[in-house]
Amino acid sequence: MMKRKRPITLHVPTQTLGLLIIVALVCVGVHYSSLAETWMWQRSALASGQAWRVVTGNFIHHNLFHLLTNMTGLGVFGLMFYRHISAGTLASLILWLACVVGLVMWWSPYQQYMGLSGVLYGLFMYGGISTIHTPSGKWIALITSVKCVGDALLGQSLPMRAALGIDIAHLAHAGGIVGALAFFAIKQRIQRRTISSKNTDLALS
Repeated sequence: MMKRKRPITLHVPTQTLGLLIIVALVCVGVHYSSLAETWMWQRSALASGQAWRVVTGNFIHHNLFHLLTNMTGLGVFGLMFYRHISAGTLASLILWLACVVGLVMWWSPYQQYMGLSGVLYGLFMYGGISTIHTPSGKWIALITSVKCVGDALLGQSLPMRAALGIDIAHLAHAGGIVGALAFFAIKQRIQRRTISSKNTDLALS
């Protein structure tokens, strides 16, 4: 009797890594395509109704150094947290952070914004607080917060600003951190309600 082959299924960590690779490929691909002009966060274009730029502007980069810096950050995040965050949660988080950062930048003095750094700050903050029960989680959340505050206090005097060739969008970084905290709080509340509902159902049965 022949044994039926079990279907090959991807484990959650593999799916999460796959999603991060897709995000990186989108950033690299758009950087070398004509889509960059229609994806860039641009105040005048947003005012005329091109709302998609709120999200897509996060995936555009000013130059190769800017792109490589953020892709390195994305890679470090992936290596640290791919086992702790499911692909579904990560996809929702990235979309949420991109929206929050894109909307927050409307209150900035800039006419254009580009880069994944705001989303990255949010990703690291979420990774830190979602593993806050571990020593590394506490340190990551603390370092992310301190770096954001420190960058804002130093203003545009950072060496990174000269290397990037553009102003550092501190407001985007702060928006990413606040967005991550809000996402975590909402997710925790939903989980508590789900658990409470299940316990109620069990009690009634």
